[in-house]
Amino acid sequence: MPWLAFALAAPALFGASSIIDKFLIEKRIKDPIFLSAFGGIIVLVGAAIIFAIKGFGAFSAEQVLILLAVGIMDEIALVPYYKALSYDDASTVMPFFQLVPVLVLIFSFIFLSETLTALQVFAFMLILAGSFLLAVERFDIRMFRIRKSFGWIILTSVLWAAPTVLFKFITLDQGFWGTAAYTFLGIAIGALILFAIYYRRCIVQFRALRAGAWLTVGANEAVYFLGQMFWFFAIALGPVSLVSVIGGLIPLFVFLYGTIISLWFPRILKEDISRSMLSLKLVSLALVLAGVWFINR
Repeated sequence: MPWLAFALAAPALFGASSIIDKFLIEKRIKDPIFLSAFGGIIVLVGAAIIFAIKGFGAFSAEQVLILLAVGIMDEIALVPYYKALSYDDASTVMPFFQLVPVLVLIFSFIFLSETLTALQVFAFMLILAGSFLLAVERFDIRMFRIRKSFGWIILTSVLWAAPTVLFKFITLDQGFWGTAAYTFLGIAIGALILFAIYYRRCIVQFRALRAGAWLTVGANEAVYFLGQMFWFFAIALGPVSLVSVIGGLIPLFVFLYGTIISLWFPRILKEDISRSMLSLKLVSLALVLAGVWFINR
């Protein structure tokens, strides 16, 4: 299944970008919103290249507006995401963003009439459980209490889930390249909106960033853009609900990369690689691998 390869490659690249983000935020950049706004430039260049090669396509005005909205929602979701993090720490908030593939599963059934076999549903649940545990730093039953961040988590999840289904919906009619190009244009517009909202913070960070750090920032955004391309390929080719749940494997790749760097280059990045943490991640990995194996049956 070609879509599965793309679906796995996307979180692998997103995970690499997350590691670079963490390095930049700890060593070079104090405000993560600047990275999101700057990333719009890379995405805009990508959209322009696709338009130049493939043309603008025969999209209706309604389809163009939907795709622009898809990109804008995907980017603007960062606002409630950071709001959630302002109420609770990342270790508490991140596991609950596994709500996204559940919403995608529901939306894809309602709007795309997409159904899964019993075996695929079982695989979905295994990967979802593994992904949830991967995002957990320490399992505690108290983490399930309703918190101030809960509403912002729901809003962020909807803003990430809905675009995935809408992208698939337009792709079924118009094909991949044009759909991706207009979505990238929407992401660039969303980045511009973020820049307008956080103008002062972005300007302060822009002036503070040293020349040598720009190369790292640019390379990081290029990696993220390639991940987006693979992600969109996977959505276009495969069941959007399964693609979405596999997209939740970003914490797995972050953990793998972080472990390798912590062991070999601890001065660059230091992750928690205690025995209890490794045990939890190994259980998570076993669930994920079992889920991927069942998807291939």
